[in-house]
Amino acid sequence: MHSAEAIASRVTEYIQAQPTKTVPGTQIAQFLRFVFPGFSPFSYGTSKLHMFLARFVRDVIPVGKSGGDVVYGIRSSQLELAIEKNASAPSIVQETRFPTDIQTSVMHRQLWKSFSSPNSLWVIFANAETGQVEVVPPGGSKLTVPWVVIPPCSADKHRQIAERFVATLADEKQRETLREVLSQPRWWDQVYATALNMGKLREWQAYRRREILALFSEALAEAKIPARPRPSVYSSSAPNLLPPTPVVGAEQPRPNEEELLRRAVISVVQKMSISELRNLALPVGNLMDELRRGS
Repeated sequence: MHSAEAIASRVTEYIQAQPTKTVPGTQIAQFLRFVFPGFSPFSYGTSKLHMFLARFVRDVIPVGKSGGDVVYGIRSSQLELAIEKNASAPSIVQETRFPTDIQTSVMHRQLWKSFSSPNSLWVIFANAETGQVEVVPPGGSKLTVPWVVIPPCSADKHRQIAERFVATLADEKQRETLREVLSQPRWWDQVYATALNMGKLREWQAYRRREILALFSEALAEAKIPARPRPSVYSSSAPNLLPPTPVVGAEQPRPNEEELLRRAVISVVQKMSISELRNLALPVGNLMDELRRGS
C-alpha cells in the first residue's frame, strides 16, 4: 500500500499541472485509480475521498462546486482570501418569476437540478391543461397526454449563457481570461474557480441563475403550458426531498419496541470509529427475534 504522503504529493502535482490549478473531485478520483490501482480511502482510515483529501493533502482545498461535484484547488493565501470574501459578500441575486410563479427559493430542488443539468436522467413533465409540473425519477412511469416533456437546458445554451456573461465584464483582461476558459473541453469545471479568483463569482452565479430561469420560462411557453398561481412541482412521482413538517399540538405515535431498538443500534453505529466498524459483530437479527418472542 502506498503511503498517504506519496499520494498527497501526486495529487498536488496533478492539480498544479492544470491550466486553472483546479480539478473536480470526480477527476481526482479517476486519477488516483489510474496511478494507484486499488486505492481506497478506507485504507487510510477515511470513508470518503473528500475526507482523505482534507486529512492528508494539506496543500489542496475545496474552492467551489461544479454541479454536485466539489472542485479543488491549490491552497494559497490569495485563494483563501477570495473564498472568505465571497462567503461574506451579500447576495445580489434578484427575484425572478416564471409565468407559473416559480422562484428558485421555493422551487423543488430536483426540478432545478433536472432542468439545469443537460444530461440529467430525471424527466420534467408539464401538463398542457393545468400547468402542473412534475419530475419523474429514472425508471419512473412516463406521463401521457396532456403531459408533455420539458427538455433540460442544453450544453450549448449553458455555454451561450457564459459567453453573454463574459461580454458584460468591463475589464478586458478578465474577458480574455474567461474566453480562454470557455475554449477548454470541460470549461464548466474551471469557470467557477476562475470567477472566484477574479472576485466575480457572485455576479456569475446571479447571472447564470437568472438566465436559466428565463430559459425554463421560455420552455414552458414554447410547450404552451398555462400559467398557475402557485408552483406545483412537488411531484408524487419524485421522492420528497424535504422532511414533513409536524403538525403543532398533534399527538405523535409512540414508537414500538422494535423501532426503539433499531434507533439505538443506529445511534451506536454512528458513533463508532472506522476500526470499530470493521470489527462490528452485533447480533441484531437475534435481538429482533428475541424481542418478538418476548412480546
